[in-house]
Amino acid sequence: MKNVIFILFAQLLSVICLAKNVQSPELVINRVIQLYNQQNFKDSLSLLDTIKDTRDSYVNWYYFYALNQIRLNNNDEALSSFETFVKKFESPGVSVSRSYYYIGLLQFQRNDFEKALNSLEISLDVSNDPQLDVMTEALIDKTIRYQNYFESSKRSNITFLLGYNYDANAINLSPDSFEDNLNGNVFGYGFSASHKIVDRYKFVFEPTLAILDSYTFDSKFKGNSTLQSTDALQLLVSLPIRFFFNEEKYTNRYDVSLNAYSVYLPVTTTARDLSLSSVFLKTQIAVPYSSSFAIRYSATLATDTAYGFTTDEDNASGIRGELAANFTHFLSEETINNIFYDVGADYTAAKGINGRFKKLSTSVGYMYPSFWESVSSVRAGLVYLTYPDKLEPRTDTQVNLGYNITKSFQSGSTLAFSITALTNNSNIRLNKYNDFVSGLQYTKSIGF
Repeated sequence: MKNVIFILFAQLLSVICLAKNVQSPELVINRVIQLYNQQNFKDSLSLLDTIKDTRDSYVNWYYFYALNQIRLNNNDEALSSFETFVKKFESPGVSVSRSYYYIGLLQFQRNDFEKALNSLEISLDVSNDPQLDVMTEALIDKTIRYQNYFESSKRSNITFLLGYNYDANAINLSPDSFEDNLNGNVFGYGFSASHKIVDRYKFVFEPTLAILDSYTFDSKFKGNSTLQSTDALQLLVSLPIRFFFNEEKYTNRYDVSLNAYSVYLPVTTTARDLSLSSVFLKTQIAVPYSSSFAIRYSATLATDTAYGFTTDEDNASGIRGELAANFTHFLSEETINNIFYDVGADYTAAKGINGRFKKLSTSVGYMYPSFWESVSSVRAGLVYLTYPDKLEPRTDTQVNLGYNITKSFQSGSTLAFSITALTNNSNIRLNKYNDFVSGLQYTKSIGF
């Protein structure tokens, strides 16, 4: 009789407990984990809420609550719960090390890079899980990359430029065809301004305005329409987008820009006439195949509008396309020590037969660290140019050799000196010439 009474009492107590939803935290957590693994995060949270009153004595509640919240993108709640868990759970363990990992991840997403690095280092210190350690070290590397980028990246930049060029053949035509001396002394000045409307490391949108003016000291160039190109004003408005998709060390990077470009030439010393306007779309893809080899592909599609031409044959309005590839072989971990190769093809379908041309170009160069912490580069190039539709078809072959040295200063300024020598052979006498150009350029950038 006593046994029967005891059994009935136990069953009655069980029914009462179930009716009041009284279950041990361990049994609830087991079911919570099952729901979490089934990606039923909302149901898992609802079940956790039934033992909310036990969370101060059963601190694992905070851990599983945070896991579900992070899966539901409720990052503020997840971070707060993870932080509470590691404060209350004093003994190191898998849950603690993973909590610090998630804390670091959430702090990283808030751009709190210093806090994220500290949390991730703690995760490494208390962890005994090799797989988690690999994830943590990868996130540390990523955090450092982002931190370095945002510390050096400014949302707005203004760059000023001053330069001087001596050009032995300022218009690149045969000197025998002109009575004037074609030597040019050209002073250049300009500025560019840009602002990153969107700056997300992996995605940047940075509209840019650039103005470059040239002033020649030789008055004869201003009075002769054939020679005016040495005294041009150039305007460029660019809407570039830069992005990449993943966090791999060697990842494809993309640049897409919509641009508007105009060139003004002087009619007199005080007035200018619009010579050319162009709207073009340019794309670039950088493909780093390894730590020692990369290729950058670029393509441009433009529509040009010419002004001031005297005959329809000289109308340079039309569609223009360009393709190019740059191969870079890095000789050391310093990316400024490399060998590079360029190949390119241009095609212009201008309305005027004197404006339609095809061009193939290639070059090879070497960039290396030089004296006084400067960077030098030597480049040799070959250009093949044809105007097949002219009344007298023209074919040019150009060989050029150049040297450039650049010195950067901590103040954000750069001083560069360049020398270029070239010879252009052509079946047309007017286009046979030699040229030598040397120049000095100073730029100053201000970021804010």
